[in-house]
Amino acid sequence: MVNRLCNPLMYYETMFYLFGDHKKFYRDVKVAHDFSSMIIEKKREEFKSRQRAGKLDEQANKRKRYAMLDTLFYAEARGVIDHQGICDEVNTFMFEGYDTTSVCVIFTLLNLALHQDIQEKCYQEVQNLDLTTLSIFEFNQLEYLERVIKEVLRLYPSVPFIARHCAQTTEINGLILPPDTEINIHIFDIMRDERHFPDPLRFDPDRFLPENSVNRHPFAFVPFSAGSRNCIGQKFAMLEIKAILVGILQNFQLLPVTTLEEINFENGLVLRTKENVKVQMIKRKK
Repeated sequence: MVNRLCNPLMYYETMFYLFGDHKKFYRDVKVAHDFSSMIIEKKREEFKSRQRAGKLDEQANKRKRYAMLDTLFYAEARGVIDHQGICDEVNTFMFEGYDTTSVCVIFTLLNLALHQDIQEKCYQEVQNLDLTTLSIFEFNQLEYLERVIKEVLRLYPSVPFIARHCAQTTEINGLILPPDTEINIHIFDIMRDERHFPDPLRFDPDRFLPENSVNRHPFAFVPFSAGSRNCIGQKFAMLEIKAILVGILQNFQLLPVTTLEEINFENGLVLRTKENVKVQMIKRKK
């Protein structure tokens, strides 16, 4: 996949079939899709079993909402989505939510280690929280930690570019894009544009204070993409990242090992470094 993305000639299916490693590519895709389809079918049978037993409404009332797959199965029954649509949603969560979240956590730990004052502010915000009983409401109250995460995503977006398909003739700054043009949008550079983020390489979570964001272009900060095709799991990802960071910050002080000068990025779907990013974790005294 990465090799194909880095070679524009391979974007064309015929060229990829003739000169690319198409057999391995589609074999690997089939393995991934078969795995997600197996999970969906297993959960569909469980859904039907609970539906027949009348347990779904009871469980939903206790939780105030249905689980993700249950919601999709209900939508399927109403004709809102088909089996392929369910597979697409599940694939998004399974295959796009793991690496992207871990990349954000890695770069957050690195920047907290490099900026001890910012790390201390985060620690003061989370030190007295009970991670075993935290609610979504309480997670949403971690405003400074959220600004830190957003600043990390600005500088180190887990997915450094997004793709769009031009549906109709479009003109941008005098450039005519014909229909069916495939467009790669390099959000890594967009979010380091000094027109929107002065001194863009400086790590400053306060860029995301309300008063500092009010006049910013709505598409200047797009780590989860934007529009109708934005990331379906962005709210879940933010909660997941916060939970991991709260657990780490409550128990460890972070000290730097890797420096920013030592970081070299690799080409890929997800932002990766050629060498491991390292921090030192010192157990906090309770």
